[in-house]
Amino acid sequence: MIVFPIEPGWVKQPWLRNEWSTALEAAWKVPPKRLIPVLIEDAKAPAFLRSNIAIRVGKRQKKLEPVVQSIVTALRADGPLTDRAAEAREEARRQKRLREIRAEVEALRG
Repeated sequence: MIVFPIEPGWVKQPWLRNEWSTALEAAWKVPPKRLIPVLIEDAKAPAFLRSNIAIRVGKRQKKLEPVVQSIVTALRADGPLTDRAAEAREEARRQKRLREIRAEVEALRG
């Protein structure tokens, strides 16, 4: 399992992108490896983690037991920890964008 703590604005950090690339390579080499984003405050998961079930925490969260319990539950789960609804939304978004691109190409061909 690889846990990704993500704070708002971190996506722009070059060093973090390198770490994410390394983690993704490790996950691809060992397929059962789980990727779990831990989103701090209003942080958004990077594109490659958006279909994964995330754990959201507040920066000043006083009780860490629920966060720890969520991570333990993720460790014990069988199979991938993905949000099927998020995957479906992402696929719909991709298909919509492809239709838009096709329409633009057809308009250019005239």
